[in-house]
Amino acid sequence: MLQNKTVAGKAVEDRCKKLLTGRYHKTSIVKLTKLIEKNHNIPIHISNDYISLMKKPVDAPVEVLFSIMEAMDSNEKNEALHLIPKYFDDNEIKKYEKYKYNPNKLKFPLKFEATQITETQWIGRITVKELIKLHPIIKYNPNTQRSLKRVTLNGVEIYSIFLNEKALDEITASYLNNSYIPNTITLNIPEDVDFEYKDGQLIFKALENLDIIDGYHRYVAMTRAYSADNRFDYTMEVRWTVFNEDKARQFIWQEDQKTKMTKVESASFNQNDPGNQLINMLNQVTALKDIVSINGNINAGVASEYLNYLWFNKRRHVYTRKEIVDVKKIIERGLLDVLDTKPEAFDKRWNAREVGALFLLIYKKDIDSLFEFIDYINKEELAIHSAVAKRGMVRLEEAYQNFKS
Repeated sequence: MLQNKTVAGKAVEDRCKKLLTGRYHKTSIVKLTKLIEKNHNIPIHISNDYISLMKKPVDAPVEVLFSIMEAMDSNEKNEALHLIPKYFDDNEIKKYEKYKYNPNKLKFPLKFEATQITETQWIGRITVKELIKLHPIIKYNPNTQRSLKRVTLNGVEIYSIFLNEKALDEITASYLNNSYIPNTITLNIPEDVDFEYKDGQLIFKALENLDIIDGYHRYVAMTRAYSADNRFDYTMEVRWTVFNEDKARQFIWQEDQKTKMTKVESASFNQNDPGNQLINMLNQVTALKDIVSINGNINAGVASEYLNYLWFNKRRHVYTRKEIVDVKKIIERGLLDVLDTKPEAFDKRWNAREVGALFLLIYKKDIDSLFEFIDYINKEELAIHSAVAKRGMVRLEEAYQNFKS
């Protein structure tokens, strides 16, 4: 593509929004979906999901994205506004103009290795490339997933699948740098599907749709990672179920009842986080071992929040080991200076404002003022919450200015 798929998908999304707010948007959508079906044999319900923005165009297979652009261009008299020449080169245009959707592309019988758990549940393994092959039959069932998000554009209501883009970006990046640890995606098989379980295999003689009832964000992230690099593959656990809608909803509710950690606790387990990597390095220093840890006198989650705010705050920047080591040396020297001044300093548990003060004064190279400053903020009972490093540090910096004046 002449530009990346994310940019192309956004261009189609913007054009769809303009279309959806038009006076005759329903008629226009019908016209487009019928034209796409005529030219490329793509079922109306598939193109309609993207044009109506129930699904994001960026997540459409590239052939479908091209087909939508092509149909839009055919209705646009101003060639300067045509999309295809901006995003596809001549060879790609020739290729995708001939594209025909083939609902029978899957070769049956489909076979998947699996172990039976109950009469309606099996567990096995699947790869991203195997999932991509199943893309035409994987559907989002709003009756067994989270409620659709409602957006109003110029008085027109649009319902779309809610996606947490920040989480998607993080998961996609983890897939691409090979740091995402495999977990389970759950695919629900319709009750009327003709299949059998034999000799350790699920064997499907025919299969028209599968419903993802757990792991939709991960599935979308996988497709984005694959679009970015079609060499990408990844093996994960797959749970196969045959649940009716009531049981599927009960399963989703049950999965959501897991005991959740606080945001700070959860973040402290992320080993791709530069603050956490630095803390792991600190714990290799004998004199500082376990001072900063999950259950240490300085809570690792709280410490990481402040470290990231002060030193690792460049958005979308992947910090190198050298960059993390350079900051680790600063923190190590600061903590050792504290021990030199007050050997019993880390014998007690530090609260969130004290931890914030510690790292702020290391950052400002004023560690000699630490304990006086801590006495000052504790007397002021400065309201600092460990989960909001930015707000807490702003208050600490204001207090520090008052303290020094």
